[in-house]
Amino acid sequence: MTRSSRALGRALIGAVGLWAVGCLSGLSLDELPQQPLAVLYREPQEARERADALRDRDPEAQRAAKARHKFGVAEVDALRRQATNLLGGAPEESDEHAGRLALLDPRTGEVRLVEGARRGASPLDWSPDHQRLLFTQLDGAYLQLFEYDQANGTVRQVSRGPEVHPRGCYGPDGRIVMMTVGAEGSEVVTRIVVRAPGGVPPERLGEGTRDHSPACAPDGGSIAWVSSPERGLPELWARTPALTGVPRRLSPGRFPSFSPDGEWIVYSAPIAGGWKLWRIRPDGTGRAPVGDGVLEELHPSVAPDGLHVAYVVEDGYRPVLYVRRLDGSGDRILFNDGDGDRPVW
Repeated sequence: MTRSSRALGRALIGAVGLWAVGCLSGLSLDELPQQPLAVLYREPQEARERADALRDRDPEAQRAAKARHKFGVAEVDALRRQATNLLGGAPEESDEHAGRLALLDPRTGEVRLVEGARRGASPLDWSPDHQRLLFTQLDGAYLQLFEYDQANGTVRQVSRGPEVHPRGCYGPDGRIVMMTVGAEGSEVVTRIVVRAPGGVPPERLGEGTRDHSPACAPDGGSIAWVSSPERGLPELWARTPALTGVPRRLSPGRFPSFSPDGEWIVYSAPIAGGWKLWRIRPDGTGRAPVGDGVLEELHPSVAPDGLHVAYVVEDGYRPVLYVRRLDGSGDRILFNDGDGDRPVW
């Protein structure tokens, strides 16, 4: 079956095969909340083709890619390319293994495509009522923010150029917190801004010029983001209160995700054994590991019940979706019938 026929002929993909294998430590699917996870989904054949393509790259390119991934630079490199496009460079070719935005039922494994989203669209954040999904996709040559409304199945555009807006989240009082990519002279800059309703000019969140990956507390109390220095590891920052607080450096780390009550930020922290799930309070206290896994743990997303966290493990060029209790127990594979990447719960 061709990729085009798959895209045109399918609206619902059933759960089959390897769904929820590898149950460890007694975590039952029945205890998971029913709200769907938004994921970047690749069906099994596309996932295998992508893994084979990555594996077939020359060893030097593979080592370079893994080094960038390990130290959190790959995302910044991608943003540099987007900024090059913004300044008049040739747009990149689309990735033939880009995947589709989809909603995954955590209990049954059912995958439902978001038909209004383009290939390569990636989820970012659910609204506090879990009815609207903020995601990013290409608008022409550049990434912009879009919103999917579950109730009526519609998609609307949230941000526009000339700046690129590849990341964002739902802030307090109807605001959208956005990452912007632009240029100042010969320098590429990435910043976090807060956009209020009604056409009010956006407000800068911090003074950094390499800030990215904002995360918003569902209760509206805090905003977190990542700053990638020229040298060294990415750093987690937060501001509490969200709109008036002083930015605070919390810890080396990336991929922040708030608990529903805003009390915790779960993130990937660099330790001797690689990137692992940790949690910390927005004021910098209470830093502790979430479990004692031995794999690379990326893209955490805390469940709406505040008791579980989904995350991704890179396994042989394949992202495998896991779930764990927030107290560190009950680890298990949640989905690997195809790729379920970059979960947003």
